[in-house]
Amino acid sequence: MNATSLILEPRQETTDMDVVLFDLGQEETVIHCEGNMSEYGKVYGSFRLNYNSDRLSGFFTSQGRGVVDENTTFAGAGVGTWTREGSKIQMTEVDLVDNGTQNLYKMTLDTMAKKLSISAYIIK
Repeated sequence: MNATSLILEPRQETTDMDVVLFDLGQEETVIHCEGNMSEYGKVYGSFRLNYNSDRLSGFFTSQGRGVVDENTTFAGAGVGTWTREGSKIQMTEVDLVDNGTQNLYKMTLDTMAKKLSISAYIIK
């Protein structure tokens, strides 16, 4: 491996989450999702997308909560960038979970289908 290579292992299988709400605004859009992620259980997430001047890209922050069972829960927060082409939004995020794990998420939001496809990779 050379100094410019980065090899990431998947944390779990790619997951599809359902978008339950688009909260549209002039300065930002907030997207609320839910779904099942094998590593984190039933997951609820919010993504706060801020617009660049082109309104086709920007940065975002996120909050997520996972519930595995009545005694096992997770909380995570992240930051990333997004770009939109047509009805699809590509998102890349670095996330820190309260159990100490860190993930790189590559996501595609299909606004027509109201689905968020998430691929999670291990950073730590």
